Amino acid sequence: MAKRELIEGYRRLSDEDRRVFHRWLIGNIVVGAISIVGLIAIAIGNSSHFNNSPSLTQRNVDVSTQFKAAPLMESSESTRHHSSRNGYGH
Repeated sequence: MAKRELIEGYRRLSDEDRRVFHRWLIGNIVVGAISIVGLIAIAIGNSSHFNNSPSLTQRNVDVSTQFKAAPLMESSESTRHHSSRNGYGH
């Protein structure tokens, strides 16, 4: 549709249809403006939070250095001991 056709279609609307359209249009403008203000507030709030805190990778390094890793494999003797207790050992 060309711009001219849209304008002509609006002019052919009855007064009641124009009022309904204006209410719909204003309602969408208000909801859109509130959404944009909310998104900007969230972006500003999150940017200051990330600037003042250590980076995510630095926090992960700090946590990993606090705990020693458990041994991944048991010795063969302790494995034999556990398996005989379960009835599967020699």
